[in-house]
Amino acid sequence: MHETIRAVRELRKRLGDSQQAFATRLGISIRAVGNYENSRVPKSARALSSLVRAAKSADQPQLAQIFEHALAAEMGKGSWEFVDLAEHRLKLARLRFLDDVRNSIPFAKRALADALDAELLEISKLLESANPFNSKEDSE
Repeated sequence: MHETIRAVRELRKRLGDSQQAFATRLGISIRAVGNYENSRVPKSARALSSLVRAAKSADQPQLAQIFEHALAAEMGKGSWEFVDLAEHRLKLARLRFLDDVRNSIPFAKRALADALDAELLEISKLLESANPFNSKEDSE
């Protein structure tokens, strides 16, 4: 039996998933899970990437490595260094996104405070103009 086929079945069992739950977790059809477990080696880069992530999240590095090698072979690479590069790029993108969010919060607070100040000033002007006891004629 092909190593990847064995690894698919082993990962599903270690996760304690039914074939349906495993298919949902990976975003593939239940038929594909059955095929992968019984005879057909996963060839879809999307399915293999999902298997890599599932194995890593289940703390199964040996199974993740099997899926990474299959993914590298499917992508036509001689090694799976591109997987590490993709993970690195994803981490950098997440960090950049978090930095952008953190940096935009003070600006959003300032813009909100400025808008509130302007609205309060406008309301106070309306109140002053509507107050019958606050006329210029009385002050003279």
